[in-house]
Amino acid sequence: RVPLLLLQRRNWLHEIVPEKQRSSYFSAESAISNLLNVLVAAAQSLILQGDPDVWRFLIVYGIGIASGFISLPLMRRVPGGVPVPDSSDHSGFAFRSHFAALHDKPYISFIVFAAFCFASLAWFGSAVILYMRDALDISPGLILLLTSFGSVAVMLTIGFWGRYADHAGSPHALALSLCGAALMSL
Repeated sequence: RVPLLLLQRRNWLHEIVPEKQRSSYFSAESAISNLLNVLVAAAQSLILQGDPDVWRFLIVYGIGIASGFISLPLMRRVPGGVPVPDSSDHSGFAFRSHFAALHDKPYISFIVFAAFCFASLAWFGSAVILYMRDALDISPGLILLLTSFGSVAVMLTIGFWGRYADHAGSPHALALSLCGAALMSL
């Protein structure tokens, strides 16, 4: 069962990537994203070498903001995203589909589980950076270098996870990868 709210929206990715190729697409996308994370973290570590002052941190923020603005016109070139005609009944309560989603127990279980997993990874990521900085007195540049090595480790396993998801299914692959992330955090 899929909540009505989700049926009303169409993901542009489904317009341009055939269903049989989506696992491969997501694996390739993840590999490219991790490679870019490594390159960005390495560049940041070079900028923040030694004992950086506030201006070097502002340079990192400025580069990020400028990159975001530069990417906007490039994003317009991505195909897909054609609006789907809204066939829902607008009479009555405007949030009817939201309540339908809230009454779908498997969907709510999924959302709670996904939110908990995301929050746990975010909390761990923040805590480990603060621990390295404050308790271990590691420089920001070295922290970024270590973070980029972590991204390289993830990048090296992406192909395996894509093939495994094609073979065993995405839910099983996701469960195993989250268990691995939890064990690494522990």
